[in-house]
Amino acid sequence: MLLVLAFAGVARLLRREKLLYAAGLALSAFVYPASAVVASRRGELPLELAGLFIFSTLAFLGGKGNMRWLAIGWGGHALWDVLFPSAPWWYSSGCAVFDIFLSGYIVGNLPVRISQR
Repeated sequence: MLLVLAFAGVARLLRREKLLYAAGLALSAFVYPASAVVASRRGELPLELAGLFIFSTLAFLGGKGNMRWLAIGWGGHALWDVLFPSAPWWYSSGCAVFDIFLSGYIVGNLPVRISQR
């Protein structure tokens, strides 16, 4: 949780929250296919490339549009970490925890719209 607060704090301080959250999501998704190539687990590569496509798309949508896409992306990446743990267990576990906290942080800082009836 401290890493999330540090990351979010730097992003807010630099006034680049969308950009850094989007870049971080795409980069975290890139780790898995890169890990599959480095570890010569070529059989995992198609699945990992699909994940890279999914999370890079969510990063793009969130970076250019609504931050809800970034919250969905980070939350989905946590699920990906748990369902398809191709990186070392300590990385996948730590990444999932980071992803969940960051997704929650983003959701907690979304603007609230109050409908008037």
